[in-house]
Amino acid sequence: MHLARRLRPLLLIPALAAGIEFSAHEAVGQHNVQPSQTGLFFDDLRARARQADSGYAAPDEASYRFQRSQYRAMADPEVMDPMAEPMVPGGALDDTRRVGAGLPVPGAHTSGPSAYYSHSQPYGYPFAQYAGGPVRQGNQFSPTYVTDPFSSQRRNLQVGPFGMGFGLNIYGEYTDNIARSPNKVDEFIVGTTVGLSADWPITRWQRLSLNVGIGYEHYFNNPQFNRRGGRNANLNLTPNSSISFEMLLGNVYVTVYDSFGINDLRTDLFGLDESDFYYYFYNDLGIAANWQINSKWSMQYNINRSDQIPLGSDFNFADRSITSFGTSVTYSPNGAAFVGAEGSVSHVDYRTSFQNDGYTYSYGLFAGTPITRNISIRAGAGVQHMRFDSGGDNQDDNTELDDFYYNVALQHQINRYVSHSLSFGHESSLNNVSNFRTTDYIRYGVGYAANRTRLSASVFFENDRESGGFVGENIERVGFNLYGSYQLTRALNLGAGYSYADINSELGLRSYDEHSFQVDLNYVLTQRWRAGMGYRYYMVDTKGTDFDFDQNRFLLNFYYNL
Repeated sequence: MHLARRLRPLLLIPALAAGIEFSAHEAVGQHNVQPSQTGLFFDDLRARARQADSGYAAPDEASYRFQRSQYRAMADPEVMDPMAEPMVPGGALDDTRRVGAGLPVPGAHTSGPSAYYSHSQPYGYPFAQYAGGPVRQGNQFSPTYVTDPFSSQRRNLQVGPFGMGFGLNIYGEYTDNIARSPNKVDEFIVGTTVGLSADWPITRWQRLSLNVGIGYEHYFNNPQFNRRGGRNANLNLTPNSSISFEMLLGNVYVTVYDSFGINDLRTDLFGLDESDFYYYFYNDLGIAANWQINSKWSMQYNINRSDQIPLGSDFNFADRSITSFGTSVTYSPNGAAFVGAEGSVSHVDYRTSFQNDGYTYSYGLFAGTPITRNISIRAGAGVQHMRFDSGGDNQDDNTELDDFYYNVALQHQINRYVSHSLSFGHESSLNNVSNFRTTDYIRYGVGYAANRTRLSASVFFENDRESGGFVGENIERVGFNLYGSYQLTRALNLGAGYSYADINSELGLRSYDEHSFQVDLNYVLTQRWRAGMGYRYYMVDTKGTDFDFDQNRFLLNFYYNL
């Protein structure tokens, strides 16, 4: 079998050619499998229910001044949350596909105005699954049905009953090592992406929302490195494209959602070569509800069907669907502190015989509260069970998991300029070449924002263990990220950052260090046009092998907001 041959440890030494970023999107569709995501899903659902309780804005109440092409109110940059990503142009365009060059700031994958698009390589992700931001509402752990997270329902165009946001991104990229290999092969790529966001407040208690991004890109020199099928050109569908219908029925808030897009994924915990990295189409369809029983008690439900369909036939082994149900009961005496119980069950169905089908179960308790005016904590703990069939071609005979889980996240706004966060936990999730993997993680991040300056830093540690399979690998990752930006003039912004990760495997010849550097220059041309230039340097230093390599990338982007 093709995959079996590729997963032999010594044959994977050249896999360093594609780096080691652990895609946070491996967790897409697992918010009823991973307890941390289940909890954040219901936290976000409760928040949306409170928003719906106050009613949706009518079209003439939109926060955008259409006649002046500006918002009525924007956050004071001196009091913006340094841990949050600032809004940047593009509406639906501004998603995790932007090239943040693997330099995440606390609470975000990218550096806001310094972000760039590129579909050529999966660079927008942190080095580890839990290294990219604090576990809180609004980051990559939040549910996939969240509509338009970047423009926050602000619109720049009124078409009948619809408040609409439209954005265009045109980009070009040159790299001297598209394969990320000791044997360099250069490539030039151009592309464009169109993003559309729309909201229709049908009534005060009903709203229909759409958020979609569609793009096209062209490889000029070496299309075999186009991981969407080895073609010169291809169409793209941006992650987190979605449509949702929300309504308030008495004291029950209901949302019907469908989130979809094209994302990238990897086959194992280690680095990978160009044949072990693939793109897939995903679709998350579901219905969620929040029943406000009385002023203190509420109950949440979520029924979801998640499909993951690889775009290349070599990776049909990862073609799967997850059908899941989750529920939560919450007690909140004052609307700020809360405590409750939650649980979920999921059926995992693979469409080939490589992976084993199975069921996952989890149940536990959670709580959250403001400790002081500026400090808050959220924690959850419970039990996970997984049961898998046997006989799959992945050779993973470890068909059962009975383990505990916990997750803790603390946030502290020290003053109007500085905030920091700490998150740590232990949990298991589905894997691509074994039945499951178990992860212990800890992360600390700090951010500063005042006047024209933004600074951020984070450190992380992660221990990841596969349940079995061809490799059954255990990996430890430790690293840090630094980023800073400065507003040189009213129109010109400069940003720079550096990341380091040390990856150690218990298997021989599979450990290495990774370094990444970026610099970005962004210029506001007009109210509607913005231009950006960026440079990325990426280097891998292997331990005990001669597969070291480096890569240089040069980026040019133009953004347009209607």
